[in-house]
Order: sequence, then structure tokens, then C-alpha cells
Amino acid sequence: MFVEFTRMLGTQKIKTTPCHPISNGIVERFHRHLKSAIKAHENEKWSELIPIILLSIRTAVKEDLQSSCSELVYGTTLRLPCDMIDVSDIPPCDIEFITDLRHRM
Repeated sequence: MFVEFTRMLGTQKIKTTPCHPISNGIVERFHRHLKSAIKAHENEKWSELIPIILLSIRTAVKEDLQSSCSELVYGTTLRLPCDMIDVSDIPPCDIEFITDLRHRM
């Protein structure tokens, strides 16, 4: 019955096990990407980095799909923390303040 179902969908079933993820290329690529993102940070508490790393992976545009995972799932892009800051509200930098601060340091 499952064979007929996969044939009807035009898909192919591959056998994978949790102990041997190398047989599933998608999982292997995701693990490599996740591991490199964790290693890029110097923080010892890698478990605290997981939410922001997953957010960055979900908002990254995939070249072959020309869209991000969040666009495919939610139909829109996710708002990153940097998108929530209005740059026009930040006052311009005062040159005198900067030179005085450098002099005092």
C-alpha cells in the first residue's frame, strides 16, 4: 500500500536511520550548517545560541529555491531584531562628543 502511495505521488522512499544520518543528505547538510554556525561563536554556552542560529537559518534565502524556509512555510519573511529598529529615530552622532570621549579615554 505504501509503495503504491509513493508511486502515485511520484516520490521515492529512502531508508534512513537515526544512527546513520549519512544516508540522508538533507539532514547531513543541515547538521553541517548548524555545526559551523555554532562554531562561529565563541560563547561556551552553545545551547543559548540555538534560537538565534535557527532564526538565521530559517531566514536565509536558499539559492536553488530563490526563497527562504520561512517564506515557504508562512508565506512571508520573518522580521529579524535588526528590522524592528527604525534608523530614522537614532539621532545623528555629535563629533564633539566623540572627540571628547576619545580624549578622556
